[in-house]
Amino acid sequence: MPSIGDVLSSFADPFGPLLRERVERALPAGSTLRDLTIESSEARLSGLEIPLGSSGVRVYVAQARFQLALLSFGPKVILRHLEGELRVDGRPALGKVTFEDANRRDAWAAGTLVLTGTDLVARARIEANEGRTLFRDVRVTGTRGTALEGVLAIVGESLHATLHGRIFPADLPLDSFVDPAGFPFDLASISFDTKLAAEGSVDRPRGTLSVDLRDVPLRPHGHKRFVPHLRLTEGTLVARVTSSRRTLEGSLGLAGGGTVTVQGEDDGTKAHLRATLRTVGATAVRHLLELAGVRAVAWEKGHLDGSVVLSREGLSAPTLDATLSSSHVDLGLRDATFPLVAPEAALRGPLDALTIAVTTTLDDGKLVFSRASADAPFVLVLDGASPRALARLSLADPSMVPLVVEGDPPREGALVLPATWRVDLRAEPAPTSLSANVTLAHEATRIAIALSTSDGAHVASSLRGSLALHHATTLFSLATRAKGVTVAGDAIRFDLALTGSAEAPSILGEIMTGALVLAYEGRSLSLTEARARVHVAPRFVAFHDLRVAIGSGSLRGAGLAVVGKGTPTARACFTSENIRIGRVELFPEGAPIDGRAFAHAALFHGAEGTKAEVKVRIEGPSYPFLPKATARLEKLGLPPLPVEGDRPLEAHAWVRGDRVHVRELRAGVPGLSAHGSGESSEGGKVLAANVQVTATSTWLSRSRLLRMPGAVLGSVEVPVRVRGSLSSPETESHLVGAIWKSLTRGMSARRRENTRLALPPPGLAIPTSPFTEGTPEATELHALVNGTLPLAHLEEIAVRFVAEPPEP
Repeated sequence: MPSIGDVLSSFADPFGPLLRERVERALPAGSTLRDLTIESSEARLSGLEIPLGSSGVRVYVAQARFQLALLSFGPKVILRHLEGELRVDGRPALGKVTFEDANRRDAWAAGTLVLTGTDLVARARIEANEGRTLFRDVRVTGTRGTALEGVLAIVGESLHATLHGRIFPADLPLDSFVDPAGFPFDLASISFDTKLAAEGSVDRPRGTLSVDLRDVPLRPHGHKRFVPHLRLTEGTLVARVTSSRRTLEGSLGLAGGGTVTVQGEDDGTKAHLRATLRTVGATAVRHLLELAGVRAVAWEKGHLDGSVVLSREGLSAPTLDATLSSSHVDLGLRDATFPLVAPEAALRGPLDALTIAVTTTLDDGKLVFSRASADAPFVLVLDGASPRALARLSLADPSMVPLVVEGDPPREGALVLPATWRVDLRAEPAPTSLSANVTLAHEATRIAIALSTSDGAHVASSLRGSLALHHATTLFSLATRAKGVTVAGDAIRFDLALTGSAEAPSILGEIMTGALVLAYEGRSLSLTEARARVHVAPRFVAFHDLRVAIGSGSLRGAGLAVVGKGTPTARACFTSENIRIGRVELFPEGAPIDGRAFAHAALFHGAEGTKAEVKVRIEGPSYPFLPKATARLEKLGLPPLPVEGDRPLEAHAWVRGDRVHVRELRAGVPGLSAHGSGESSEGGKVLAANVQVTATSTWLSRSRLLRMPGAVLGSVEVPVRVRGSLSSPETESHLVGAIWKSLTRGMSARRRENTRLALPPPGLAIPTSPFTEGTPEATELHALVNGTLPLAHLEEIAVRFVAEPPEP
């Protein structure tokens, strides 16, 4: 009987285009066919390419040969040979496809189908006939150990398939679909058992896929190396597919303790994936943080529970709904540890615009970290915490001033915070900026800090409030270790601004106090009120407009100190007006001099110590020590010297270290006047002075023994030596010797000298302001205190300002 090819051969030319048209019409959309020919009883095609769905994989048939036969039951097409390959768009071929038939005539395809890849070979016996296709003895083997076997049967629209065995992912051509460099698993060293069962129809299959994982190494986000301690100890995943939905469930064990259960569902319109964390230990949490690329925060202690739900509806962006909690967590950030009690975290919304709310307790205060919307900044709120929370933040942020709490081990350069204070904090951190408000409060103390930075520079930052005096005493004593310093009176008020960069800030503003009493080692100083403008910069500290009310008098001052490498250098000036010395009570034994002082002091401190020039004028002086110091005058019949002075006490002195050199001293009481010079050292404990005392005839006439010499000489100059200490001076004088010496010079010479007109010496000129307004020093210091120039320029001015000490 002739074959169908023999019948059609005479019509090959007109039949060929018709057959090609019908073949192309039967192919899936997107298929292409280069050539189709019929020769005798055979049909050949070449260049056929068929896409497999939208996966990007295509079946390319380089050549295929069919036998055309006319059997008793009608025409038959039998596949005899096929050569081709599986291709991926834009990538190398996945493998070659070959088919060799078994030389049977009862099926349109019967034989062996083989797919040969680089590391994988799939082989099956195929039999296709009359709407029934059966793949028997399906076997998949790989060079690294993959071994799968199963069957696949398609009868009409029905589908049944099973496949089971072990898969080594390194055998699979995954690099054609994903980048293995970004995969968290080590594909080269893992394997897993898998089972696949499918049934239903070809268009709507339903099935189950289960995967068992064991000891899977992981690698952190962005790392190339797989870390040995980052492992999934065990895990099981089961995926189910039906005509209307797809589900996933499983359980994963984590190295370090804890499990994660997974449940997922996709019905075509909505999809969600839920992961439930149970008692995940600190080690496992650290591993998860590593996987997420979080390296700044270290989870030191505490387990984690919670659930994470990823969902998606239609083509919208996926959303997250996560709730995490723990009984206690210790987080580490740089050198600081943050013990969080009962933290709870809630994350809601699209992945790229999450709303976040974390609530916990830190150092007895309620801590909330949140973001209300995608456009809103992150907000950190801390209510009623102890100062230890700020101390932890200072350890975590090197740009902050070091802080320690009273009783903690000291830190170099740290400010000590009393443990009883409470802290309120609101901060809005961002990658390049920070806005924060901090309040420290306890009893009468309230310090409000407003901090705003952008690109490392301060923007409208300030420090305002008041500091109770007993808190100021505690801070000063702890910071300087000067135990015994006490301050009593009104609170210290301040209004300061912060400028410059976060690494090198400057503080400018005003500090004010009311009535104060400072006491230290039995000495005290009473101040009615005080205020000053200050500028604390990284390299200098300047103050101006210092005004201290002391009784009815006042003290004014201005100055500058340059700090940094080496010995600090400083220059300052002070003036005083109408200050009652005796009431200052600077001397425990009682003031040796009383009166109202007007003074000017110019100080310089450098590598050689402190130098100062002091000018003093005391109006209405009194000398309580004179009666005791001149008790020997009673032997000459003279009464004790008067205590009250009848002229101002004037002194011009230089101070070098603890040594005071009085260049000129002028004083007087009724009947006596004195001028001289001297030195004191060791804080006034050593005193040595030489004073020339002029005694008038009026005073001498009060003694019977000296009445005649006094009347003859008119006045007598008596040298006096002063020794002892500043608080208890001792004097030595030779009044009789001075009189005898005056008599030996000759009465006429003395009388001629006394007839001359004696003009009083000019008074000591004392400036009334620290730096005279309009001078270069005053202008420069005003610029330094108010920060009216760039900081670099101000630092140059500051160094020049203290470059040379005042000349003697």
